[in-house]
Amino acid sequence: MASRVFAPPIAEPSIEIGLASAPNAVGLVRKLVCEWYRHWQSPATVIEAAELVTSELATNAIKADGREFRVRLRWDGTCGYVEVWDADPNPPVQQVVDETDLGGRGLLLVSQYAARWGFYSSDGGKVVWAELRVAGA
Repeated sequence: MASRVFAPPIAEPSIEIGLASAPNAVGLVRKLVCEWYRHWQSPATVIEAAELVTSELATNAIKADGREFRVRLRWDGTCGYVEVWDADPNPPVQQVVDETDLGGRGLLLVSQYAARWGFYSSDGGKVVWAELRVAGA
């Protein structure tokens, strides 16, 4: 994988990590999110939203490619950003589910917790991103 899968280059505090698509990867990502957003003194609401959103996007990345994925977390003082790269170039698709479905709600949760989200193509795959705003900012 190329060393630069995320765009654009950034100036605010950030961290990037690559992970194998292993059973414990989502748990590791959740811990990383909590630790770094606390380090940046982000509000609890942003930390909680980032933890949930990152967990959903990482789960989707594992299902999409199954080998590896990359996560970048950013904080600019008023917004948190979560970006997850996987090697599947296909765009993410929000599923239509009903109350009896056991899964398929990941992007629905992302859209509820993020101020906005989207994706872009990168390094033969895609990056799915979400913006998490501080209430009132």
